Amino acid sequence: MTIFNHIKEIYQNQDINYFDNLSDEDKSTYYPYMINKIISMTFNFCQLANEVQVYLTQLKPREHYLFYSNIIPKGNYYSKYIKKSGKAKYSDEDIKLLSQYLQISTKETKYYLTIVSKPDELLLTVKTYYGKNKD
Repeated sequence: MTIFNHIKEIYQNQDINYFDNLSDEDKSTYYPYMINKIISMTFNFCQLANEVQVYLTQLKPREHYLFYSNIIPKGNYYSKYIKKSGKAKYSDEDIKLLSQYLQISTKETKYYLTIVSKPDELLLTVKTYYGKNKD
């Protein structure tokens, strides 16, 4: 059983005895933190998940399930699960080159690349400046 099966149960079936009928192995796949994270990705329940987050350490998994299954209206909801991209967009060499040009740390450079409006153009300009442009 996956965490998404638990989410489906919270959204669609909402059986009060669901958690009691799970095997120990299936209970071990119920992670309140992850359930909360996925539910928060549904726009209508984002604020609710934020409020529940405070009590995560105090609620047992069964109580957590019962809370959500009783408070969320039964229905089909789509929670777009946002996961980390697997590959870095810029190479370490590019980051170092840009760090040198901007005279900031590599950590600051990585952050800067996420907020600048046209990072690819900036990087191309810096590579051209240093004569490292392969084009």
